[in-house]
Amino acid sequence: MKLLEEGFDLCGHLLALRRYHFMELADWAESFIVSIYHKKWFSVKSEQKRAEIQGLLDLALQRSSCDTDPYKEKLFIYMKEQPVISVAASEHGFHMLDDFLLGYKVDWPVNIVITEEALRRYAEIFCYLVQVRFAVFSLTEVWRFLKELTQLISRSGRSRPDILKKLNSVMKVRHQVYHFLSTLQQYHHCNLSDISWRRFQHSLKHQVKDMRDIEYVHLCYVTDALHIFFSRCFLSNETKPVATIIKSMLQQALEFRSCFKSLNDLSESTVNQLNLHSLINFSQVDAIRTRFESNIKDLYILHSKSSKYEELGLSRFWGYLNYNEYHSLKITKDVGCFYF
Repeated sequence: MKLLEEGFDLCGHLLALRRYHFMELADWAESFIVSIYHKKWFSVKSEQKRAEIQGLLDLALQRSSCDTDPYKEKLFIYMKEQPVISVAASEHGFHMLDDFLLGYKVDWPVNIVITEEALRRYAEIFCYLVQVRFAVFSLTEVWRFLKELTQLISRSGRSRPDILKKLNSVMKVRHQVYHFLSTLQQYHHCNLSDISWRRFQHSLKHQVKDMRDIEYVHLCYVTDALHIFFSRCFLSNETKPVATIIKSMLQQALEFRSCFKSLNDLSESTVNQLNLHSLINFSQVDAIRTRFESNIKDLYILHSKSSKYEELGLSRFWGYLNYNEYHSLKITKDVGCFYF
């Protein structure tokens, strides 16, 4: 036990897995996601894609607060053993993120505690969390676009009430989807990083006496994290309807970005010649709004049927999402008591 802690820094490895796979220190993750988002991805071979993503990861780590962390050298990108989905049809689609996983190199005797199976689970968790962050970032890009367009229209003298009303309606849709995904992101962080880690630290302090104990305690920690993630974070078989809604929300965030054309070639002198509809696909925005409202109603129904006494789960998540009762009041007003 002392050899693992002092000679091979077991605790350092465990903290590194939390830091990178659970994204506890996420400034590197933000840079990594930005690079992936702006990269022009086309149909490429799996190994070529792996090398490209590995390069983006290395650069993001070098530019982050983790630059001097020796454990970052143990990180590597590897591809899932399945056909790679072409992203040519969906340039910013998060389906690409389903193709790769984040690995971590461990040697003997640390691998007695941090096993290959545990590392595979860590990688699966990372894969999902990076998708959520990717979707949140795409909505940040939408906000930047709308802000620049509003300022440009204002300076050009074309800020008529009807135009501003249209832009405000688009911004409202963006805000609703962003609120959902940012709440989901914080919910994941609280459950994965804080709760399971505190339990693990308590077990290390009060239960570990020898090698068998630490192996068992770590297994319980990973199992607890997976239980929180796959069950309470809505990815188990029992919560598939919720997972389907979340997947739809992620896709909506990425589709929302495709509703807007680039402002790179637009200036104050040319904005007068352009119709707002040439910059924003309002019909697609309306379709996303409709899907979002339908998803929220479905989530509300699932929440109403779930246990209100769970420590965590859908009831707790709905409480965060609906903290001011905006969604529940709106749904009740729109559909009335006959909805159920």
